[in-house]
Amino acid sequence: MIKLVQLTEAIDADSHEELGYYCYSPSWYRLCEKIFHYKLVRYSILRDETHIGKFSYVVLKSKIFGNRMISMPFSDSGGIYLNNGISISHNEEREIIQRLIGLLDKEAVKSKIAYAELRGVGSLLSGKNIDGKFLKASPYVSFTINTKLGYGSIREKYNICLIRNLRKADKFVEVSVGDGLDVLLEIYRIYLVQMRKFGSPPLPIEYFSELLKNKLAMIFLAKIRNKIVAFLLVFTFNNSMYADINASLPEYDSFFPKMKLYATSIRFACHNNYTAYDFMRTRDKSGVYLHKLQWGGREERIYYFYRLYNKKNILNIDPELGIFRLPRSILRITPLAALKAIGPKLRSEIGK
Repeated sequence: MIKLVQLTEAIDADSHEELGYYCYSPSWYRLCEKIFHYKLVRYSILRDETHIGKFSYVVLKSKIFGNRMISMPFSDSGGIYLNNGISISHNEEREIIQRLIGLLDKEAVKSKIAYAELRGVGSLLSGKNIDGKFLKASPYVSFTINTKLGYGSIREKYNICLIRNLRKADKFVEVSVGDGLDVLLEIYRIYLVQMRKFGSPPLPIEYFSELLKNKLAMIFLAKIRNKIVAFLLVFTFNNSMYADINASLPEYDSFFPKMKLYATSIRFACHNNYTAYDFMRTRDKSGVYLHKLQWGGREERIYYFYRLYNKKNILNIDPELGIFRLPRSILRITPLAALKAIGPKLRSEIGK
């Protein structure tokens, strides 16, 4: 028999052996609560009183974007998972989903949410639309490199254009790795410049500092003539590396510092016993998608599942939608100081 029981114990009680992704770690839970002030609701999935997995979610309340439930903000591995080594039958899967639907329906009444969004949970939902209760969308993909193959074998799969650009980067760009805390203000400014270029609200600087202080991430720095021109923030968890934020000063892009950051971090993963390198979420068929395709990783579709409660609300806060064209144009001309002040608030209400 399957049950979902709400957890009340401290998040530090989680066992790292049963976790497979960084966003299931106690450090990530603490970051969400401390930096974004999210109240994480957590459930244990029980099979005959035996703990086999967890489900987490937050309710985001916004006057701009409406009230939504998201299984795990800022991540595409959703807040529902089974412990490593656990397998379930089709009937048990359906039972979990029915219990889940019951929880979401109660939350919808309580918090007046427009929709519930389960991110990146295809492995548990088997990529299926369960009983018509969820709408399925797959706007994103990820690319993962098996770093156990060794860097030489991985580089052989690089696109020829990528190899040519890396050769130019090797002549001008130097890369180092560390916690980045000593140059945090400098790299955060580079990040703000890039987010303004994209017309996107930035994450707060505390997002970077908390990740680095808690050893959940590291920074690769790219320098040209001793000037920091780009950086790559990567998550490191359970022998896997996840490339999260890659930003550069646009006037140096012709030297391809971002490419050298990727290449150096992949080599680092190979030489330091990481088993996988994940490029993380990429919009399908976008320019970034075409770039990441050149690295030869395994492509995997990321599924989002929606439980809709108010059809009048925006189903997905997608920056490519026409209604966001004007706000993005305004952000592109916003002074960096103002972007730093107002952007994180908007980003926390978006939740990704």
